[in-house]
Amino acid sequence: MRKFFIFFLVFIFSFYSNAQETAIDKLFRSSYRVWELQRNDIGMYRDSKLFNGADYHPCSVANVGIGLISLCIADSMKWDESALGKALLTLKSITGHTAGFNPDRNASGFFRHFINMKTGLREWNSEYSTIDTEILVSGALFAKNYFQNDSISKYVMELWDSVEHEKAIADADNGKIFLTMESNGQGTSTKLTSVYNEYMIVAWMAKNATIDINSPAHILWNKYYSDPDDLPTTEFYGSRVLTDRAGYFLSSFTHQFNYYLCHYFTTSEKYLNYFEQSRKADSDWWKYRTTSQDWEWGCGAGTDPTGYSANKINDNLNQVISPQIIAGYLPVFPESENQLRDMWLSQKGRYVFPNYPSDVLLWRYSLTNSQWQATEIQGIDYSTMLFGLATLPQFLGKSFFAQNNDFFSDQVTKTYMLNIPKKDILRLLSNPVNDILKFEVNDYEGEVLYVEIINIQQQILFSNKIKIQSDLLKEKIQVADLVTGVYFLSLSLNGKVLATKKFIKK
Repeated sequence: MRKFFIFFLVFIFSFYSNAQETAIDKLFRSSYRVWELQRNDIGMYRDSKLFNGADYHPCSVANVGIGLISLCIADSMKWDESALGKALLTLKSITGHTAGFNPDRNASGFFRHFINMKTGLREWNSEYSTIDTEILVSGALFAKNYFQNDSISKYVMELWDSVEHEKAIADADNGKIFLTMESNGQGTSTKLTSVYNEYMIVAWMAKNATIDINSPAHILWNKYYSDPDDLPTTEFYGSRVLTDRAGYFLSSFTHQFNYYLCHYFTTSEKYLNYFEQSRKADSDWWKYRTTSQDWEWGCGAGTDPTGYSANKINDNLNQVISPQIIAGYLPVFPESENQLRDMWLSQKGRYVFPNYPSDVLLWRYSLTNSQWQATEIQGIDYSTMLFGLATLPQFLGKSFFAQNNDFFSDQVTKTYMLNIPKKDILRLLSNPVNDILKFEVNDYEGEVLYVEIINIQQQILFSNKIKIQSDLLKEKIQVADLVTGVYFLSLSLNGKVLATKKFIKK
């Protein structure tokens, strides 16, 4: 009898463990299905996928960036053998190299928030968005690092170089970033945001787009984001949470986006401490202010009974649970894995797409309105479910993001023109250009330098020697024979590249 009892306990434990593993494995694979179904035949991703009925949502530029990261995960997990090819098609389309598809962008390269899935034209009267553009670019750079493919790198660098990232900085001294941009490439003066929030990603990209330490991007970053202790916080039950206004809280996706897309955040012990405190504050709000179970929490964004909301601590009227937020905190709170399993087993928050009944998703549900069900799932808002699960040790681990979101380290980012110069010695005097490229060289008096024009395929189209007669030399090159496109002017001394500048030939 005793042996039978021991055997029974072992069987129960084994069954429970397998159920746990199966639930998390299935949830992870099912989560990728969202982006598979949001993608069209030219590699664009819808903002949302309906659970029933014909899809109508336009392309979300930010979700294209998320879609690229999802392809990296799918390739690494061996879910999709064509992931590399799909990423390449997406990058070709978003950079305007797919026939009939020309994404709407402003003069400084920023994209519309929403564009047509087939043409790239503006949809839903949307704005030129700084954050959506930079999430797209982040996803592209992530794919560049992961795939290590020359063709992908070419289109990613074209995308990176085509955006004037610094234009997003509105007022460096006061920490202001433009939310939206005008068609002429300037920021919308009435649409500003203050630190801290997900626009940390915008600040990070702008800071790394220039080496000038006196630039607005560097000033803003160093004054506000370089040390999180300098940022405003709000306390909840002993947890200090980063925010843009003392006394208020941000939706938890804000902290999670910064963790997954901003390498500085990912690898900073201080930021990780604040990340964990934001997790605890979110969980404690549900614990002390609602009747939820221990595994029911998460103030995230997405569809809710009122339409769409970015829920926050003290601002979640319908008490909508966001399971993707639980997953998003897995890097600092491993217990989230058990909580997701418990939610899965409870049958709460379960959704399926009609043609994929075995692919069960965990998505938003309301504690105060048990009859409500979401009609759609937003890719950008659901992303931290896929990202968080990917960081589990049995899958890709936390290092997957720390390695691939390291866009700007010397070992990772190798631009076509080699080393980033330490001094801004080369300045273009005309850009874009028609027939004559004018430029000036500052410093290196008495030296003989080589000047080259290089195309996006890294081919040298022009090469000549110039003797620097004074500290400031002005030169010009005939470029009338160049076809319309993006080129680079490179300056070198004894085989070492001193400076490189991008220019556009009309």
